[in-house]
Amino acid sequence: GPEKIDINRMPKGVICKSVEEPAIENSDVVLSLGTLSEDILRKLRFVKRAFKEGLTAKINLTKSLSNKHEELVIHFIKTHPNLRDDEIKYIFNWKIALQNKRSILFEVYKGEQLTGFSILSTFSMRMPTYAYGFFDNSIKGTSDMAHMQMICYAIENEKEDIDLGYSIHKDLLRYKTKWGNAKLLDPPWNIVLSTD
Repeated sequence: GPEKIDINRMPKGVICKSVEEPAIENSDVVLSLGTLSEDILRKLRFVKRAFKEGLTAKINLTKSLSNKHEELVIHFIKTHPNLRDDEIKYIFNWKIALQNKRSILFEVYKGEQLTGFSILSTFSMRMPTYAYGFFDNSIKGTSDMAHMQMICYAIENEKEDIDLGYSIHKDLLRYKTKWGNAKLLDPPWNIVLSTD
């Protein structure tokens, strides 16, 4: 049956307001940004760990790509052997998505080494959408750093929400809801988290 979110695994400072229904896979996770700030995000345990690992993030304004970007995509596919053909086909459209003038490329580095990157679509003026993310998971905190920077970008640009996309399995659902202020847009299943 559907999995319930394990509240005990949520980071300190994140309070579950209501879990009236079990969460299900394939839910679209949207973060409400009204009460979130960079200061709040930096206090989260997993974000602190990313900084402790020496990770930094930046926006690649020119969207210039290197062989390392390609290597991260291939690494992602190789380390996810259960991907369906349609999912792999979608993954290989990441360069097309990046060509859109309303897409933004976020990169994560450890020193000079590119450890991950994500693409945020700003097609919706109200709610930017996380489109793609590829990370070297052997370097802890890489995906956390990328997500924090995307969320901060949305906050700085006075967006109401950010769409973190669909969660195709329970671990991904847990990852996307751990940021707080998350809501799942797959009625009737619903969970609302708060950092209050």
